[in-house]
Formats: sequence, structure tokens, C-alpha cells
Amino acid sequence: MAGVSAPQAAAEEAASSQSPSLAPMPLTPSERLVLAALSRRPRGLLGSGSVTVASGVPESETRAVLTRLEERGLVTSEEETIRWRDTQRRQTVWMLRVDAAWFEVAAQARTAALPELDPEPMPNRLPDRFAPLFWWGDPSAIELPRDAAFVAEHLLACDDIAAWGWAVTTLPRDALERVAAKDFTPPETKAMIRNALARRP
Repeated sequence: MAGVSAPQAAAEEAASSQSPSLAPMPLTPSERLVLAALSRRPRGLLGSGSVTVASGVPESETRAVLTRLEERGLVTSEEETIRWRDTQRRQTVWMLRVDAAWFEVAAQARTAALPELDPEPMPNRLPDRFAPLFWWGDPSAIELPRDAAFVAEHLLACDDIAAWGWAVTTLPRDALERVAAKDFTPPETKAMIRNALARRP
């Protein structure tokens, strides 16, 4: 049997590329909420409980929704080691998977109305869970809001996603703006700070 010539192959490929594509599978309301919540947190959400809070999806549904979205290639999960006092524990970080599948349904996710979350009250002292991140000094000497800029700079430079989330939602706006204005702050950290501040009251 004669092989397919180059011109024939090119014509078939062009015809294939012009074929109408299937419409993206519609998302359920809960799936839209979860995707919308993750799309606003480029570094992910720690545990399904955080996804529940950020999305407003009932706790009883969140895990099943995440599983469906992961099977469809819309979200991904990674195991992270989280420091807690003098121990470490493994937690699942859920993130949006930004590729062709996401862009097909992004317009649907943008219609989701996420819940308004009140910022966590700022304590006078550094929370115990973050004390090990300041192992080289005396965390008990840190006072808030006096040392807020120092705390923000250090927490946002570490590899603890929970610390990032707490810092950008709890520490004073001016302290975060000072960190974002520094030349050595990575561009992705600057963007995270500005995005978080834009959503704060």
C-alpha cells in the first residue's frame, strides 16, 4: 500500500485542526466554587478544610468535588511537610492545574460568587505554630504589630504555605506593603501580597 504523501498528510492535519471541538463539560455549582477559590490562590490551599472555608462548599461535599476535579485534570494535589510546634506532619496542598483543561472551563468558574471571609484578628504574639520558623532567634521576644514587617518578610520567604496565608490575611497592610516594595522580594511574592491586599477590606 502506498504511503501517505507529505501534501496529503498536511491536508489531513489541517482538516483535523479545523474540525469543531467538543464543548467543555459543564461544571456543577460546587465545582465552580472550588475552582474559583483555587484560582485566587496561586500557591494552593492547605487541606480540604481550607478549600471548604475559601469556597463555601459544604464540608461533606468538598473532598468528593476535589476528587472529581483532580480526575478531570483541573486540580492537582501535593503532600507538604508542615511544621507544628516541635513536630512535623504531612498535609495535602490543593492547587489549580493551569493548562488547556482549565482554560476550557475558566469562564464558568468566573461566575462563582465566593464567600466574604473576615480577616483573622492579629494576636499580640507570634502564633506557636510558626515559632519553629524563627529557630535562630527568640520567637517569644516578637511583638505584634511592632515587629509585623519583620515577621511578614520572614514568613513569606519560608516554604510554609500556611505561614504565607496567615501573613497576607492577618498582618497589617503597611507591613505587607513594605515587604512588597523591597527590591529583593521575589516577583511572585510581590504579586501574592498585592492580590491579597486587593481583597482585604
